[in-house]
Amino acid sequence: MSSNLLGSKQAPFVAFAKIINEWRTAGSCTSQPASDISKQVAQTALEQLRKLESRDVAFCLKGPHVETLFRSWPAEQLGELFSLICHVSERERTSLNLQLASIVVNRGRHDLAEKLIKTTGPLPITFLAGSPRHILNSSELNATIAYLRETDPDHLTAFVDTCVRNAVSSSSPLQTANLVNLVRTLASEPHSINLREACLLPTVNLISDFSRRNPKLPKDVKDLLQSVIDDSNNAAGQKSQNEQN
Repeated sequence: MSSNLLGSKQAPFVAFAKIINEWRTAGSCTSQPASDISKQVAQTALEQLRKLESRDVAFCLKGPHVETLFRSWPAEQLGELFSLICHVSERERTSLNLQLASIVVNRGRHDLAEKLIKTTGPLPITFLAGSPRHILNSSELNATIAYLRETDPDHLTAFVDTCVRNAVSSSSPLQTANLVNLVRTLASEPHSINLREACLLPTVNLISDFSRRNPKLPKDVKDLLQSVIDDSNNAAGQKSQNEQN
């Protein structure tokens, strides 16, 4: 393969990496000038992408980095992602459309998501609830819960269960703070969601394992998770007793 061809294939990955890295940098910036610089770098990467062949960019929309890319894409240019996906093969486009629409909902742009939902149909909870790699933050939770209450309230409980399962499935110590934030957001007003009712047994088992691995959780979160475990154990004990009788 010629160096020019190889360069054209790699160029989108380079631009994607800049966008993702600057998103992470902006998220950790405490000063406005540093945040502005990150935005400028991301904008430069976007301009580079616009100059590339659409098929080369589409070729790079594969793999676990895609979720992070969609989440880090500048909010003002979210619509451009729709154009990029149009050049992906039809077989891959369905999954990308579902992933993108779900992340756009997470980011509070229900209006943009509706354009894709007309094509994809209802969004699966597994897409809306993030992943073990990306536990939804407070703003993403608030936006998605508002969307589900309006469009699909019957699946709100399944959404909560999946969010918690993703959070306690992560093996990264860095995700512990995100789990704490998620539990507090769900259990506090305005949501006040009862995790004991929302979490299914497989999730409860993962919560139990997570609690054992992380004994130094904040007391309020530790107590909330323990109440989920205790309630499940009590229900199982009562069921066993009833069966014996």
